Parts: sequence; structure tokens; C-alpha cells
Amino acid sequence: MARILVLDDSPVVLGILAGQLEEEHEVVCCGDWTEANQRLHQRDIDLLIVDQELGQFHGTYFVRAVRDFFGPALPIVVLSATPVATAALSAGADGFVAKKDAGVLPAIIERLLTCPRRDPCAVVVEDGATSCAHCPVARSLHPGDGGDQQRPLASA
Repeated sequence: MARILVLDDSPVVLGILAGQLEEEHEVVCCGDWTEANQRLHQRDIDLLIVDQELGQFHGTYFVRAVRDFFGPALPIVVLSATPVATAALSAGADGFVAKKDAGVLPAIIERLLTCPRRDPCAVVVEDGATSCAHCPVARSLHPGDGGDQQRPLASA
């Protein structure tokens, strides 16, 4: 069971994400970046989920600070209501999910926690499949459509 820290300034979103993830993981919810920073330093966290828009604070700043301090070993996923995947990944996030697609989080979390390498492992979600530069297969993210089936990644 992984310990996941979720940082979002919306109590509703925190409740939804906790409900979605706590069956498989221990979920630590934080409503602001100061609390999240304290929790990161107090507890062993296996994965971090950060909202892109935290009131006046941008999630990418927090991602950069966490990446600078913890290095690449801590997987980070950025959630956003707006399409800012490039900014999130440039800041050091390992994955990006639009809030409307939050149902794919369990698959992305599994991918990041089981990646054979512990260096940055950007998860890209395209057409319902997640892929990783270090993992030999892609998996479907849509429930009920053979999500457990694996297929080789296309060569670049």
C-alpha cells in the first residue's frame, strides 16, 4: 500500500480523490502548499498529486521545489482543470491529468509506482492509453475495455 499525498485547495476535490484512492492506498490530504510541504518532510510519501491552480500559488512552483529537494525518486502527478501538461512536465512532474479525466489516476499511480526505473518517468495519456519511456508496454486506461491487456509501445 503506497502513501499518497494529495494537494488541492478544494475540499470537494480532496474528498473525491481520497474516496477514489483510499481503497488501494493510504491518502494524506492537504489543502495548502505549506501543510503539504510539512507533511512531505514529516512522513514517507510514495507519490505526490498536486493541483495546478492553488489560489494565488501555481502548482508548478511547488513541483519544482519538491523536485529540487527530493530529486527524481518521488513520483509527481499534476491535476488541472486547464490544459497545462507542458508546463507541469517542464516543472518536473512525472504525469499530468485533467481533472475531468481524474478517473485514470489509479492507472497512472500504478504505472509510476511500478516503473522499473526511479528516475523521471513521464506518463503520457493519449487515446486512453498510458505510456512510459522506460516501461516496455502500454496499458489501456478505460475500465472495461481490456485495461489489463498490454501492447508494445510504438517505436519512436
